Amino acid sequence: MPLKSFIVNYIFKEITCLSVLEWNFQNDMTNYIKKLRLFYSRSFFVVSMIIRIIFEKYIKFYNSF
Repeated sequence: MPLKSFIVNYIFKEITCLSVLEWNFQNDMTNYIKKLRLFYSRSFFVVSMIIRIIFEKYIKFYNSF
């Protein structure tokens, strides 16, 4: 096996490995971002419910005077 073809094969393998790794990394990142968005939407919903409950109690308390 000549050195030139060995180098070409090596470079080709490195490029394919890198592209596969990059693709996996992008998939992981999209999954991570989806999970983050889901978590933030849920936590935002919970926080908004708590604020609403407090606000309603405050308004009822304020109206009682």
